[in-house]
Amino acid sequence: MSTMHKARVAAIAVGTAAVMAAGASAASATTLRSGSTTGAALASGSTISGPLTGTATLTTAFGNATCTAGTLGGTVGTNPAATVALSSPILSLGSSASPCNGPGTSAPFRIFDASLVSAGSIGFTANSAGTGGVLSASSVVVRARIASPRTLSQPNGTCDFNVNTATGVGLNSDNSVTFTNVPITSATGLCAQAINASSGFSAKFAPLQSGGSNVYVTP
Repeated sequence: MSTMHKARVAAIAVGTAAVMAAGASAASATTLRSGSTTGAALASGSTISGPLTGTATLTTAFGNATCTAGTLGGTVGTNPAATVALSSPILSLGSSASPCNGPGTSAPFRIFDASLVSAGSIGFTANSAGTGGVLSASSVVVRARIASPRTLSQPNGTCDFNVNTATGVGLNSDNSVTFTNVPITSATGLCAQAINASSGFSAKFAPLQSGGSNVYVTP
């Protein structure tokens, strides 16, 4: 092999290594940290959760359904990663002590509570500014316990709300995740009557914590 050819092969090898290194760096763009933006990375398997802050609202064709209790959370996957996935995700709204209210009196049902039953994927991706990021989820199914007729004091049925894609904005300033008018794609059973083009879900959860320390989303 000539000296020139060897040099060319070496240059290609160096260039390939650089590209691979850049790719590896880009693939580790998000880190969930404990306590501060410079804190230790959360270990894989750590659990995170945060309570509902204020009121969660489901906009329907019959008016709004509202909930004042709830939790968002899950188990941390590989961290850091391009997107840090959450396994065993949790989204709950309403409780026995604090049931949801609504939708409006013209609805043929009343929602007591709701919880996540499945999601195709869910995870955090940091923004480049270091101020937080987004929590994105796909193929989300949330099951609501309902009463029909709405005058019943206890739930006697269920229905599912389906969401193709949900994106919540995460902020390190208050360790929150906020969903704003996430479109409801469809629903089953009686709840299908409540879904129209304006139907959506809004809620804020804060602070997200792990082991008693606030969780920060960093690049």
